[in-house]
Amino acid sequence: MDPNPFGDLGAQKGDGLIMALELVLTTTILAGLGFWLDRTIGTTPVFTIFFAAFTLAYEVWKIVAGYDAEMAAHAERRQPLRQGPVR
Repeated sequence: MDPNPFGDLGAQKGDGLIMALELVLTTTILAGLGFWLDRTIGTTPVFTIFFAAFTLAYEVWKIVAGYDAEMAAHAERRQPLRQGPVR
């Protein structure tokens, strides 16, 4: 019996779940740190907004850069197929 009946699809779902959790949890943790820092210093939610926005922007950039690299590698693997048969 195959331990992974979905093949790569199961792995892709796991990767997507990990990326989503990392996106949400990292942003939440650093926003919480900013909230704590704002309360300690007595400022308005400057650090909360800055940490949340910075972390969210970084996480989205990381996901997009990883996707672009994956698609470039996929396109490179397909390149020999586009050249046609060898004569």
